[in-house]
Amino acid sequence: MALNSSILASSRAANGCLLLALALLFGACDERKATIAPAEMIGTYRTNDPGYAGLYFRIEKDKFDFSTVEGTVENYAIIAYEKLEKTDKRRKTYYHRLHGKRDRQELTLAFNFEPAGGGSISFLNRPKTIWVREEAQAQ
Repeated sequence: MALNSSILASSRAANGCLLLALALLFGACDERKATIAPAEMIGTYRTNDPGYAGLYFRIEKDKFDFSTVEGTVENYAIIAYEKLEKTDKRRKTYYHRLHGKRDRQELTLAFNFEPAGGGSISFLNRPKTIWVREEAQAQ
């Protein structure tokens, strides 16, 4: 009986190792799994657009936050980052997605990032509003 329980325990351990290896393999194949923002994007951004006067958008290594017109700050832990290719007839460009989570709420932000001039962001849903990185935060 002791031999059978020893074989059974050994078999369970092997199955556990196999499941762990498969989870790591499939996790490594998913490009969306990166949970940190690229270093060149880190900083605090502000805009001159009067609709967003006094507000900011900030990206840190593992979180992002922004102030709202209601006077609150929304903080999200980054759960995934994506850099996506967009090709039109003239050229290839890239846009970015930050996937964040707080409590049970998830938020995805899609934006263009321009590193020139200290860095700027324009969100895909508001492309005419340019958010410029504050100079003190420029990388």
